[in-house]
Amino acid sequence: MSRVYIAGPMTGLPELNFPAFHAAAAMLRGLGHQVDNPAEINPDPTMGWAACMRKDLAVLTQCDAIYLLPGWQNSRGASLEAYVARSLGLEVLNPWILKVTVKQARVLDFMRQYIGDHGKPPPLKTIGFHVGASPAGARQFLKTLQRHGYVAPVGHGKYSPTLEVAL
Repeated sequence: MSRVYIAGPMTGLPELNFPAFHAAAAMLRGLGHQVDNPAEINPDPTMGWAACMRKDLAVLTQCDAIYLLPGWQNSRGASLEAYVARSLGLEVLNPWILKVTVKQARVLDFMRQYIGDHGKPPPLKTIGFHVGASPAGARQFLKTLQRHGYVAPVGHGKYSPTLEVAL
């Protein structure tokens, strides 16, 4: 599991683009990563840019990878974060290179939580209900996740996340 920092545009965007940051964080956590999300590090929208960047850069330097949201190139802060990350040799991740969708990552995250709470994988119906899909839709998510190596079958119609999840 790697520690991933999210970078992207905020200034001038509705809600400071926090929904995109939170969606990326959920997706990355669903893939098994520890995530540092600037929208969680600095939740106060009145905090100044320089104060936020000081906190964010300190966190970024402790990470293994940086995940760049679309439009990061047009952001002064995200461009600085990308420069620092590259200079420190962090792995650079972009949304278009990931193998799973946000909804598939939600399935993984839910499965990990369910297994932690119940000691066994959730039924297809429960997975489907959690992500707004039918049991057949949940089965399709799991088959895709299996194809990419994120889950493995553990019995008839049952799947469990693999121990090593990598991007």
